[in-house]
Amino acid sequence: MSTISWGADRGLAPQHLFWESVPDYSNAAHLKETRDVAAGHLSDGVMPLIGLQLWEDTFTESQNGGEFASLGGHKAWVSWVKAHQQYLGRDADGYVLNADSSNPSGWGYISPLMPLDAKDAPAGWTGGTAHYADWMADKLGRLSALTGTRGYELADFFDGSPHSGVMDFFNSRMIAEFSAKTGIKVAGSTLAQQAADIIDNHPTQWLDYFVDGWAYGWKALDEAIVKNTGHAAWLTTQVSFTPAAMREFAGVDARVIANTMNEKDILFNVQTLERFEMQHKQAPASYEQAMLGIHAARAPDAHFGHMMSSSEDDYWGAVNSLYTGVTGTVREELGWGRLEQTWLQSGWTMIADDQGGVRRAAEQWSRSYHDWGEVKQPWLDMLRDIVPTRPFGPALYYSANAEKAMNALEPDGNAIGNAYLGELLEPITKLHDAGATFGYYVSDAALPSMTKASTPSAWIIPQATYDGHNLFSDAEIAALKAKAPVLIGDEALNYHYPLTFTDKDPDAQITGYGFYDQKDRLIVVASDRVDFNDTAARKAVDTHVELQLANGHYTVQDLIHNTTQGFDVVNGVGGFDTTIARWDTGVFAITHDMAA
Repeated sequence: MSTISWGADRGLAPQHLFWESVPDYSNAAHLKETRDVAAGHLSDGVMPLIGLQLWEDTFTESQNGGEFASLGGHKAWVSWVKAHQQYLGRDADGYVLNADSSNPSGWGYISPLMPLDAKDAPAGWTGGTAHYADWMADKLGRLSALTGTRGYELADFFDGSPHSGVMDFFNSRMIAEFSAKTGIKVAGSTLAQQAADIIDNHPTQWLDYFVDGWAYGWKALDEAIVKNTGHAAWLTTQVSFTPAAMREFAGVDARVIANTMNEKDILFNVQTLERFEMQHKQAPASYEQAMLGIHAARAPDAHFGHMMSSSEDDYWGAVNSLYTGVTGTVREELGWGRLEQTWLQSGWTMIADDQGGVRRAAEQWSRSYHDWGEVKQPWLDMLRDIVPTRPFGPALYYSANAEKAMNALEPDGNAIGNAYLGELLEPITKLHDAGATFGYYVSDAALPSMTKASTPSAWIIPQATYDGHNLFSDAEIAALKAKAPVLIGDEALNYHYPLTFTDKDPDAQITGYGFYDQKDRLIVVASDRVDFNDTAARKAVDTHVELQLANGHYTVQDLIHNTTQGFDVVNGVGGFDTTIARWDTGVFAITHDMAA
């Protein structure tokens, strides 16, 4: 657990990067209280952190009487940026990004990849060319030591390359370093000509350069905190896009980061609420499970948290905007139903690790962005007490190879939606929402170490081609087929899985999946899908749950309503009937009764 520590955090990033200009940090009484607060958090087992964030207008608001113009750190930041214009990012035409005649410095943003002049390197630097990442790491490492904190909560502008996208961020210094590192001779004598050559001929290599540079930056920060404090560091960052879009648009690849730095020192918080709650896009509840699942499976060595919707104003604003077919108490019922589906189906989502094991995808949950708003305590109790240990049924397979193959076909776009699987993961959600019973995610990183216990009943590949091009190699498909049947796209809709839901309501669809828990119980989670065109006419759904199990008698415990029933499995097939209230979620624990 971690928290922003009072006294140590003095606002937006300029206050922390230029902390020597912030009076509080030189005030002995304030520093003592700050360090005491941080020590209290540590004694409670909570890591005290400082936030790092900028906004698009922070630079302009830090000068000319703006909101932050009187703050010491902001004034020092503006002066530093104006004196170091050579470090600012430029677009493909060679102009400073987001600049105009009234503000030639744009957002004042400098990439962590930026090579620095020797005079700007940290004091005592002996590591060759220093980068802005090294400069920031030195500043922030010393601030952690001063305040007694242990790390940073990375947000906008520090969680990835901001807004312009990797393929529209250039600087002659970075291009020269890119050429030196890769051996690629970039054509052209002007920045615009060189940017055009990179976009046309070397886009994936430029992306790799960005990805490696961002990974290095976080490694440098991690090591600087350890060096200056003598203690383990803790970083948290936010993930707002799909894995492919995070890599291609923001330059952030969790798999590369986990292989570059100490992966135990960073938590990636997947913000699955962003599209629905803040942008009012039609992202179904299944999108939140899918986003978490593919991120965590793609980088099984990394650690992931999950920021989900909760009952608070922004959530209900999205419900009111997007579910117009219901009103009043019915809309409230639907909204709580969506929350329940999101938390329960996402909370038990599993991944295969790269050691042959299976684990829960999320290691931390957060109610909305800052752990506020309401979720029901019984949901949290069940999520805590029931731990998934092995799969039952198919796995959704995510391939970083397919992701890169699609990137090679669409290398120079900045649209988030042209990355593998699209912005809202529709190739995955359409399968889940049509009743394909998966909550288990596996990537190519885990495939070589799969065991009998971790191998699924089938592989589901949501997208195998793009614009007529195969995204998967024959060898990768063969490796999957050697372990289980492979279902591509709509083939997953007609497959007979070990768990199936059947109902007679043409307007409803029960979705969910099964898994075995730490008590070796088969847990089945089943939800009445929430649709954007739902009306008050929706009713409870009578559902048959069919299971492929060993012959014998089984007991089903309804963990929501605390009722039990039994059923027999004959010739490997059995099942039970239940009723799922509209927009509700059922959770069932199934055990095999041993003969006396």
